Amino acid sequence: METRVSRGREHLLKEAVEDKEDRISNFPDDILHHILSFLPVQSVAKTSLLSTRWKYLWATIPCLDFSEFSIKEKRHERKREAMELIIKTVLAGRHANFNIKVFRFKGNLGCAYLRDCICQVVRHSVEELELDVSLGGEICYLPRCIFTCDSLKSLTLKTLDDRLASFRFYSYNVTGPGGLPSLQALTLKQVHFMDRHSAAIFSGSSFPFLKRLTLNNCMGINLLNIGCPELEYLQVQYMEINHMDISVGERLKNLRVISSYPICKNGSCVKIFAPNLETFLWENNEIPEKWEVLHSFPFLKTCRINIVGTGHPFIVNATISFLANLVSAPDLYIDIHQSAKIFSGIQFKGGLPSPFLNLRTLEVLTGLNKSEIPGIVCLFRNAPLLHALKLEIDRCHYECSRALLDNFSYTEQLWENEAQALTSFLNHLKVLKIHVHFSMCESVIIATRFLLKHGNALQEVTLTSNRHHNGKEESIFSFPRGSPHVKISID
Repeated sequence: METRVSRGREHLLKEAVEDKEDRISNFPDDILHHILSFLPVQSVAKTSLLSTRWKYLWATIPCLDFSEFSIKEKRHERKREAMELIIKTVLAGRHANFNIKVFRFKGNLGCAYLRDCICQVVRHSVEELELDVSLGGEICYLPRCIFTCDSLKSLTLKTLDDRLASFRFYSYNVTGPGGLPSLQALTLKQVHFMDRHSAAIFSGSSFPFLKRLTLNNCMGINLLNIGCPELEYLQVQYMEINHMDISVGERLKNLRVISSYPICKNGSCVKIFAPNLETFLWENNEIPEKWEVLHSFPFLKTCRINIVGTGHPFIVNATISFLANLVSAPDLYIDIHQSAKIFSGIQFKGGLPSPFLNLRTLEVLTGLNKSEIPGIVCLFRNAPLLHALKLEIDRCHYECSRALLDNFSYTEQLWENEAQALTSFLNHLKVLKIHVHFSMCESVIIATRFLLKHGNALQEVTLTSNRHHNGKEESIFSFPRGSPHVKISID
């Protein structure tokens, strides 16, 4: 029986079929441009076949995205030539009055045409320019016009080749007259800075409104000075730095230094003035000889620390000075593998002068091996009010030889010897999560037994593994518990 609802739907469908008016084409250009901005150029160009209204509309869109453009040509040289011809055709058919808001490209281009392409988009007052190119072994000297572009707000330069083929960057391009006064975001990957003055180019006079700066695998700089007053985000990655001075003031909230202090030489130094810092990453770096923070980080929320180095007294003392500036962090991640000897040295010296009293969540990447336990104990002792602990286990012993069984017995005794020193930590810990990347191993069982036995405030214990359970984890349910309210789960 036909219902009123079904009759209503049939009526609406009939109206839709009879209405042949192209309503979308009646939208203003700016709305159609916005719709087309979500599509790659290859798809946008096809809309020119829809009607007379659309025939030239695609050539006026403010966003030109060639990052996903595909050409069915196997030969590298022919593919590059075809790509250059397509971009040249698109830009040549563009009216001078239509600006380019966004221009993105990823793929292969010759340096000669790339320079011409940059100059063309600059003439159209480009605001966001993103180039992720393979230069085919060539060296590309950036055209002067890009450094005098008042409209440019975001610039990304990346090369896909080896380090010999890269963009070349001279300091006088931005420190001289003109500069990049409107730039707010700058990302440079595999860019070669060509002169000794490059260390000081990131200043307030060169980049007065820069908010985001990312330097990745750039060459020619081992002394880096950052003084952009509006900077909020800074990432330095895969560099070879010996001296870094970050004096940006109160706006910097996010600082990430990754694999940029591989070997700290004599005179290595880090100076930081960022009193409102909220996120700090120091990953896969050594600790410099001198660590100077002109203002503490009272608003620090998240820290990720992965220190590379030995237990030499110099390194231990430098790490203590380094960590003293991070004690206000409520959330901390530490990779103990490469820094086990350092933290063991800190434990031997009596721990940190100031504990992490604000720390509520601690995540530790470890194998829970015997050599790492003193360092882990050091962390626990200096986190007396910790609420949640996550142990990420990626290396374990699996053999069951007599020597290893004796070793496990010794490891268990190591934990028990620290029970009294960890009283405050054990009386505040409420959540324990352990994730094992492989099968459950004995060192994990020993640590879990200790924390369950002495964790008087524990409410939740969760064990997870990337592998199928081997039966060892089931014994955890029979362990003595310091807290009668703790709930144990194994996933």
